[in-house]
Amino acid sequence: MNIQIPISSEFQSEFKGMLTQMAQEVLEELKEKELVYKEVLTVKEAQEYLSCSFTTLQNFERKGLKFSKIDGKKYYSKSDITDFLNQYKN
Repeated sequence: MNIQIPISSEFQSEFKGMLTQMAQEVLEELKEKELVYKEVLTVKEAQEYLSCSFTTLQNFERKGLKFSKIDGKKYYSKSDITDFLNQYKN
């Protein structure tokens, strides 16, 4: 038995928008969870992890935040970030 229900193009468009928004939210949540489990972060990931700009991350480096540089790319370990932040704990 095959039942067809007519759906307006307006409803289709609205429904598609809702599904797209839900998919984007799920992907963002997965991205955030991935950062929780990663130990080594790229520059961009370190910025997201610290909620800071590129300039602030550079300032942290000048103040002693450790990083590794391989083939011109910088990497930060979460433990080094935590150690750095703990130096400034009140």
